Amino acid sequence: MQKFFLFGNSGALSIAEIYKLTNIEKFLYFSEKFAVLDFSKDEREILRDSGGTIKAGKVFEIQKFSKVLSQNFLREIVKNFLSSKSFKKKKINFGVSFVGNFDSNFKRKIKESIKFELSEIGIKSRFLENKTDILATATLKFNKILEEGFEIVLIKSGENLIFGETTENQDIDRWSKKDFERPERDTTHGLLQPKIARIMLNLSRKNLKNPKILDPSCGSGTILQEGLDLNFDMFGSDIDSKSVEFSKKNLLWFFKEFDKKIDETKIFVQDIKRDFDKKFENFFDAIVSEPFMGSQISKELTFKNFLTRSKELIFLYSKSFETFSKILKRGGVVVFAFPLTLTEGRYKKLNFESKILGKNFKMIPPQNFLPILSRFRGITERGFVFGKNDQFVQREIVVFEKL
Repeated sequence: MQKFFLFGNSGALSIAEIYKLTNIEKFLYFSEKFAVLDFSKDEREILRDSGGTIKAGKVFEIQKFSKVLSQNFLREIVKNFLSSKSFKKKKINFGVSFVGNFDSNFKRKIKESIKFELSEIGIKSRFLENKTDILATATLKFNKILEEGFEIVLIKSGENLIFGETTENQDIDRWSKKDFERPERDTTHGLLQPKIARIMLNLSRKNLKNPKILDPSCGSGTILQEGLDLNFDMFGSDIDSKSVEFSKKNLLWFFKEFDKKIDETKIFVQDIKRDFDKKFENFFDAIVSEPFMGSQISKELTFKNFLTRSKELIFLYSKSFETFSKILKRGGVVVFAFPLTLTEGRYKKLNFESKILGKNFKMIPPQNFLPILSRFRGITERGFVFGKNDQFVQREIVVFEKL
């Protein structure tokens, strides 16, 4: 059956994540905003494991857009859709989300068609207005749309119009709680968003039921938290004892709030540039980390300052990968966030290849990861870019495999 997924702000990362969660390379329709796949697995389960997908649902009709412009034909599609549904109440709320360029006349037609066909079966209805084309997940939640009404999603892809029904929304309350209600937030080292941490973890997947994953720069524990939420076997270390304590405190809170088990002995002080205990040799299935990205900056750098900063970071990362080659299993994956630093008007990347790829690792660029990603923005020849244009430091998320 055909399923759709709607993405947040990072299309390239999100579509790569969907690929890792479904193991399907063939995307029937896709763009920076959505993907449509044909597969049997429950799309709601995929969304719950995902960090980059905001909505998921089932496709119930695909037609040429020019054909759908007929009001009668549009009503026939809506009528067929409603015939498969049953409503507990005689008055419901419904919503429509639009992905692609739709004019106001067509938006009015679909709204009128739905209201007319509902009235034909004796259902009074209220259309949920929205300021943006994608109906907010908070609006759907507050109005109990998925429980008592419905949301139709219309996706324009080339000459085709895809009709879908939303079956699951991202749990915004859970995500907000995990991000903002943790007892410790280390703002001096930057804050990795839980959703990006989740995507990075999903990019490390290799069809293992309970992979052993290390974050060697665990900070306040965001990656550890998201790994535990996915039921991975998580380990964390940091050179800073304060960060280790922050992680432990946050994860104890997480355990209490979300009923997840955490073993504090798996979080420990460790300098990544030094050898781990011998018990960790060839131990981990994956390493997922946002490392130290340099001291905080409040303005763009000069090229000279960038070179000085780069030299220090490349030394740190090179030593880190020397350690990774000892503690990671053969075929193990590293998902690592490198800094892209605003320098004299543009974001400059680190030239780390000669220092890292000689440490028994090969790099998996986005295009090799999934061929269709070559058509996306938000990628480099090495990895996935994440960040806002007003930030002095963005992230380049790169995937490696140990040889």
